[in-house]
Formats: sequence, structure tokens, C-alpha cells
Amino acid sequence: MVGTEKTSHIQTDLGPHGLDFQKCCKESGVLLVMKCRKENNKMKECLTHWYRNPEFVNKCTEEYLEERSEYRRTGIKKRDKLMKI
Repeated sequence: MVGTEKTSHIQTDLGPHGLDFQKCCKESGVLLVMKCRKENNKMKECLTHWYRNPEFVNKCTEEYLEERSEYRRTGIKKRDKLMKI
């Protein structure tokens, strides 16, 4: 599940509910609003669970503060540093 992995993965790893919603949207085109309600609701429930989890929120906060501190020290953004590697 999302909370057990490094928190930055939440941006790219949508988990099973997010992938179901993404697939439904691609298949439904302009009708996605009507056809993908069930998948969207499941994804929102999952996200709400993690946003309300104090341990996960603290982990995200710590990761953000660490990245911000590194940027202030070096002047190099994390994504720029990753691109150079």
C-alpha cells in the first residue's frame, strides 16, 4: 500500500484504486464523469484514509522539510539533482 513505501511514490504510484480510475478514464473519454464514479469514489476513499493518517502526514512533512533544508543548503532542487545522476 502507498503508506508503507517512500512517500514521494504517492505522486507516481496510484495504487490499485488510482489505476482503476485511470483506466476507466482512458476508456470512457468524455463520458468519464458518468462512467467512472465508482472508481473515483474508491480512489478518493483511499486518499482520504492516507491524508487522515497522522503517521503518514508526519512522514510527508519530514520528507518535505528535509528536501527544503537540502535546497536551502545547496541551492539545487531535488529533481535537478536527480536529472544530473
